[in-house]
Amino acid sequence: MPGVNDSSHGTHVGTIAAGNANTTASIAGISQSISGVAPRAHLMNYKVFYANDSIFGGAFTTELVAAIDDAVSDGANVINNSWGGLADIDPLFDPIVIAAEGALAAGVTVVFATGNEGPDRGTAGSPGYSDDFIAVGAVSTAQTLAAGFVDVVSPEGTPEELQVQPFAPADFGAQLTEVIGPLTYRPVLAINGSSLACEPLPNGALNGQIALIERGSCAFSLKAYHAQEAGAAAAIIYNSEEGGETLVQMGGSDRAEEVFITAVFVRRSMGLGMTDWYNTHNDAAMVQIDPQARVIDLTPDVVAAFSSRGPTFQGTIKPDVLAPGFNILAGGFAPGFGMDQHLGFGVSSGTSMAAPHVAGAAALLQQVHPDWSPINIKSALMSTANTDIWLDLERTEAAGVLDRGAGRIDLARAVDPVLMFDRPSLSYGTLPRSAGEAAQGSLAVTARNSSGQTQSYTVSGRPTDGGDFAIEVTPNEFTLAPGEAVLLNVIVQLPPDAPAGDYGGLIELNGAMPLHLPLWFRALVIEPAATVLLVDNDGSSSLGLHHYADYYVNALDALGISYGYVDVDALAVAGEDRTLPDIYQLQRYEVVLWFTGDNAVSLFEGEIPLPLNPTDQMTLIAYLQGGGNLIATGQDLTWASDINNVPPDDPRYGRSDLYHSYLGARFVQDNVFADMDERDREVVGLNLPWLADITLDLSNPAVDGIPTGDQSGAGNQGSVDEIYVVDADPRNPDEHTTPIFQARTGSAIEQGFVALSRSDDPTLEQPGKALPYRSTYLAFGLEGVRSDSSDLSQRALLERLIRWHQDQVSVQLIGPTSVNADNLSAEYTAQPQSSTGAEFVRYRWDFGDGTEIIETSEPTVVHTFAGPGNYRVRVQATNTWGHSAVSDGTAQPASVHSPAAAVQNPAFTFAETGQTLEGRFYQFWQQHGGLPVFGYPLTPQHTRDHQANGQMMQQFERARFEYHPQNAAPYDVLLGHLGTEALQAQGVDWRTFSTVDHAPDGCLFFAETGHSLCGAFQSYWQSHGLEFDGQPGSSFAESLALFGLPLSEPHQALAEDGSLLTVQWFERARFEYHPNNAEPYQVLLTRWAPNEALERWSVGALKRRADLQGTETPLALLGRGAGGEGLRAHTPLALLGRGARGEGLRAQSALCLIRRLWHTC
Repeated sequence: MPGVNDSSHGTHVGTIAAGNANTTASIAGISQSISGVAPRAHLMNYKVFYANDSIFGGAFTTELVAAIDDAVSDGANVINNSWGGLADIDPLFDPIVIAAEGALAAGVTVVFATGNEGPDRGTAGSPGYSDDFIAVGAVSTAQTLAAGFVDVVSPEGTPEELQVQPFAPADFGAQLTEVIGPLTYRPVLAINGSSLACEPLPNGALNGQIALIERGSCAFSLKAYHAQEAGAAAAIIYNSEEGGETLVQMGGSDRAEEVFITAVFVRRSMGLGMTDWYNTHNDAAMVQIDPQARVIDLTPDVVAAFSSRGPTFQGTIKPDVLAPGFNILAGGFAPGFGMDQHLGFGVSSGTSMAAPHVAGAAALLQQVHPDWSPINIKSALMSTANTDIWLDLERTEAAGVLDRGAGRIDLARAVDPVLMFDRPSLSYGTLPRSAGEAAQGSLAVTARNSSGQTQSYTVSGRPTDGGDFAIEVTPNEFTLAPGEAVLLNVIVQLPPDAPAGDYGGLIELNGAMPLHLPLWFRALVIEPAATVLLVDNDGSSSLGLHHYADYYVNALDALGISYGYVDVDALAVAGEDRTLPDIYQLQRYEVVLWFTGDNAVSLFEGEIPLPLNPTDQMTLIAYLQGGGNLIATGQDLTWASDINNVPPDDPRYGRSDLYHSYLGARFVQDNVFADMDERDREVVGLNLPWLADITLDLSNPAVDGIPTGDQSGAGNQGSVDEIYVVDADPRNPDEHTTPIFQARTGSAIEQGFVALSRSDDPTLEQPGKALPYRSTYLAFGLEGVRSDSSDLSQRALLERLIRWHQDQVSVQLIGPTSVNADNLSAEYTAQPQSSTGAEFVRYRWDFGDGTEIIETSEPTVVHTFAGPGNYRVRVQATNTWGHSAVSDGTAQPASVHSPAAAVQNPAFTFAETGQTLEGRFYQFWQQHGGLPVFGYPLTPQHTRDHQANGQMMQQFERARFEYHPQNAAPYDVLLGHLGTEALQAQGVDWRTFSTVDHAPDGCLFFAETGHSLCGAFQSYWQSHGLEFDGQPGSSFAESLALFGLPLSEPHQALAEDGSLLTVQWFERARFEYHPNNAEPYQVLLTRWAPNEALERWSVGALKRRADLQGTETPLALLGRGAGGEGLRAHTPLALLGRGARGEGLRAQSALCLIRRLWHTC
């Protein structure tokens, strides 16, 4: 049970997933029978959001990881996670994603809320953005229980749109317990010509009436106070143009403690309608405010506006499915304070409420089918979901794939889906093409017959959103016996005249149970624009502030750098909802340069919503996720970029995701030069060679009678923010953000940082990149740099900043791949390249023999190895920009091949299959057994799901190689988990195999899995390994790294020719014993053909799990909780999250989102 001051978030989520059936919930004068989705599931609670020492009072990464691990250890079958945050790194490097994927590998279904940052594209949150989890968006139901309505009741003939309209309460003033009215209402616009009530109103102007006020320009509580002082009995505040139809729970600030009347918040359409009604009927217009609950009808299956949308950071479909998440009645969030709010029942909205519907559904499916794996459960829920989903209540605009994923879950259909898919959605990522050219993408998906009868299906593709394109599926019809599978190849083809944009569709399978798979891709036209997009946000066009664009234009012209220009302030004044180009246009620019000049006005502080608004910022984030470069400069950019509360609840950590996560910044103070003379404003460069010993003068030349201009600067840097690297979790510090300028003079509160850069470069320890983008944030304006007295002119500084962003690095390594006993010394030479011509100043060497990494300033090194053998030597080269590259491996020495012809990527093409083996895969294949062990390559090297940033892999007859650049060698190339994957494809849990307590003498015993390794299989296992100690033979650790743990004891199975043979399963392979073969072919790895299902190899009679109880029928998805018990689950269901924010991980409830914007969550 939460504490007195805690949120009911976890209670609400838990009762949705597993609350008792036939519970009577009473709220605001009405009672309703409700039930959780899986009412008899064993609920396991892990409290990770609590009052701790974190900045946000929320969860730490280390504790979230520990909770996931504990849930797995404690036997959870499903883990629900109603929390998350905006993604800012690749999921391959997200520690929470890695932990949750570990849970998935252990057979646990993992469910995440997608987030409440919608409706903009690219808002799907982390950690749910991993392709392996089930990410859930929110959708409406046909009915809901709602409390709190505003009704215009007279004169007669009141339009329906002015009746039964919901309101949101205020955190200040009198709490509403009884009906107010009917009373005359009056728009304050009719009193003093302003609709905002930010200034005092005439005494008595509202005596006994209800004030109607528009949101904007000042605090909610100040508006209500002014209405109260004018005699109002209550205040109705309606949303601004920017806020629209969103209901906001109003937080209090100015005069809040002095407000004693009731204030409520309504949608903009309600406020405008009431104004028009008053203008027609004057004092005859009357309204009442009713706090009592009512059952109201809703348009079902409408995506909630707050529900986050895809694509993900890495360019894939999310959400996966939708579930009820709008106005959900469950335990907690009851009216009242303290413990009363937890012990009663209340209504809340958010993807936090949608996720436990899916978690409960997964628990029920797990009970009915205890042998189903997490991918089986995900496949069943997605392929059977309802796709008749809409974006508006009138059902005029159908939801697209990025809005709905596969659709709203339908549990009654999911319990027996007939077919299972190894890939329940198809994300092709970006399909680039030149103007006027066609484009296509290809993916394959395996469909397996999971029913007990022969099934026949026809398959077709249907575009659903984004425009016309072709979908070709082969084969387009098939018949499968029970357990059989078919590989479907799905090709999308985009015509030459198709515009850039997002395209979605469905693969529809028609048979005994109609099924579908969603697909999506983004079409981009490769048509580079100018190098730089100049984003003018200095307020000159909207607020009448000084115009600084000429400083940037002049510098770019002088440098000969091409640029585009957009005045976002002018577009906002013109009423444009979007002021930046869309993502398809924005990605044509190499660098975005955003300057804010003297602008210190946040989104809602002006008469109109000011850029960059939330949609603009999400577009900029999507641009960065796609590998873009951002330079943001401005002395008050902290404030100009603020899209949250004004003033922010927490000035340090209450800013936008763009500011905190993508610029990497935390606000410290408003002016680091607050007490300094205008002549004494200097900043110095830090950390990087290109900024070392650089001093910039930001002083005002006018003080000394010098005119402002390009040479002398704008003289406007009187409010330079002090900033710091965002440090929400001191136990998990930001590794990617670096301070680059520091105030030399001034009154620093912390360290006086005034500029940051954010990027990631590969290292020997981590060859992959967590960030595809680079950003630079100057908390001073470039226009304020005095070229006449700084070490760098405005032009020179801008050039360095742009070149730092543009610089791309590569390195080749020349040297032998092996040494012999006659000569154990070898010379290696690094040949690095920089796209900007930067000098390389540092080399780090890993010789692959277990010796320590060494560092040199020269590109050539000689190393003596301890013994003969094959060695993977690598080098990391770093240039003066601080950018680095890591070699893929060594080529032959220059004495054998000239540098121009050096075999950087050794390759061999096999005539038997027509496939080429090259690079690291070629080296791995050769070093670890070659043809006898792995067989021939059957596919080209390709990325997972054919994504540009996907994992590189290649299929062989008996294995699959996977490239993991984030791992240090030799773990960068690993065998795929074909053993566990093949078992999962058959619906088999390896933990159901019979185990042993010990191994016979001379055998190996693995306590981790309870299995032994003996005889020929033991000899084979011990004679092969992932070489990393440089010693002859294979050690235990090397063999374990190559094949993994045994998952079964040796047992009989059918061979390809129908005969019986002895096999044993391992994590990454299956061993077969062929005693009639000659050495070394007696023990072979099972041959996996990619065009045949993995299920083809039977594992014989398998012991099914028997630790779960039987089931009851009928099945029912209880949605809001009404009606019948339905199927009872006895499945452990773990819940993580309680509703508080933590280090960017936020409870995904609409209420929490509202409070994040306007109060405290």
